[in-house]
Amino acid sequence: MRQTVFVEKSVGKTVLVGTFSAAEVVSMLLSGHLGVNPEAQRSLSKGASKETTKELLQDERVHRTPRMERFVDFLRTVIRYLDQGYSSHGFLGAIQLVIPEEFQGAQVRFIEADTGNLPGGLSIALASLGKHTRIATLEMNPSLDEIAMAVGDGQGRCFGLYSLRKTAQDMLTKARREQKKISPGSPEAETLRVKIEECEGYLNKVSEFLSNTAIPFVIYAKEIKANGSIVGLDLTAQKRLYIEGNALNSQASKEEQVKFESFSPVTLSLQEDRIEDENRWMSSDFIEEDSKSVSKSSIKLFTLSALVQAYSLSMLGRNDGIKDISEEAFQDVSYQKEFVKAFWKRVSNVLNDLWIPEVKSSGDRLKYLNERREEQNVAFQAVFLQALGKVGYTLGEKALWAPESPLLSVVDQLKNIELRAKVGDPSTCSNPNGQVNKHEGCCYTAGWVQSMMVAKHDGGEFAGYTFNNTRDTIERTYQHLLTLFGLSGAPSKDSAAA
Repeated sequence: MRQTVFVEKSVGKTVLVGTFSAAEVVSMLLSGHLGVNPEAQRSLSKGASKETTKELLQDERVHRTPRMERFVDFLRTVIRYLDQGYSSHGFLGAIQLVIPEEFQGAQVRFIEADTGNLPGGLSIALASLGKHTRIATLEMNPSLDEIAMAVGDGQGRCFGLYSLRKTAQDMLTKARREQKKISPGSPEAETLRVKIEECEGYLNKVSEFLSNTAIPFVIYAKEIKANGSIVGLDLTAQKRLYIEGNALNSQASKEEQVKFESFSPVTLSLQEDRIEDENRWMSSDFIEEDSKSVSKSSIKLFTLSALVQAYSLSMLGRNDGIKDISEEAFQDVSYQKEFVKAFWKRVSNVLNDLWIPEVKSSGDRLKYLNERREEQNVAFQAVFLQALGKVGYTLGEKALWAPESPLLSVVDQLKNIELRAKVGDPSTCSNPNGQVNKHEGCCYTAGWVQSMMVAKHDGGEFAGYTFNNTRDTIERTYQHLLTLFGLSGAPSKDSAAA
């Protein structure tokens, strides 16, 4: 194993900095030369079995762990973005490795700037390095299955890259096995032939991605001797690397992770839906991603938080699909996501013209939105969006999550439903008896008032209604939508927990 590295000193330790290709990372894992010290780092396996990551790898089960399944989903999304020409996703970061003290086969060969036969450009580059920085070739000669480098931070990314390829290989192997069971010339045989071609194409795409993706690394060691041999770090240092790395990383987990820092299967599915042409209203052009509210001067429809909650409600029946994700939730998403995708595409087909009509300028769009806000159109309220998500979950249960279910046509009824809460001007509505119901009847749509709104007063006088954004409001709006759609449904998981 040979690798060009920059050699530095950091807090009394030697660090070697460079890059591997993702394919090299996978190859080193398979050979056993890159591994995980179970005494210094926890396993990717959860539960009481205490299987080490090495055991999971040897048993060919590491790629089936929930953490790896969601990382593979994440990488698939990254590859999909790359296919569409987008490079704004997929920041894999740098992995931190340790040369363990028991490994004696590592050394460096330094390249000196004053070597007379170096090309001019290389000589200048070497001379420009800082006084503590040197460039060298790292050489490692491990025996069979001997760990030359132990993962200190980045275990999930290393094994996630392996899992990406392993999953693609398994898909192809499964399709080929199915093909052997089918009679040649049958309709099923042609279907499987096409499927095998797709699996082969996907595996080739994964291989290309791994070969062309560079993974930065930092390798820690104790010191380099005068002859270039490397002295590795002991178990205590390896433990500290893991502990300190996780302590620093955990600071980010204190923030609300609504921008997909979490590899939740719900948000991964939403990421895919947000780049579909039919769901253009979900894109960053129309979703507020940097604020917890949408101001009156904004041309955005909803906040990202509201969108994530609505999508989570449609997928899992609860609005916190980016937190506390269990293995059961991964299974549910895998089984239900195609229906959920079909549901939101149906919603988009019905409401796209209302949400994102063609306008000439941002000024025209703001004017349009202000008109909708003036009439208190419920379709522009986060409460309505989340209630709609709950309807999606109810439809999914009734349809047994079949994405081609005719029950999805229920969504089309939105075309014929009055979505304006205010259909008149309360200031011009006569109300001699002071009865709110008369105002409701002539100026407001009764169903939306009862489910989503509260009365407001000016100097003791009734002055109309305003939207009330609470969890109870979401539940009432959901029940009202069920009634409008001619459906019945029990309260969702979210309301039952309230």
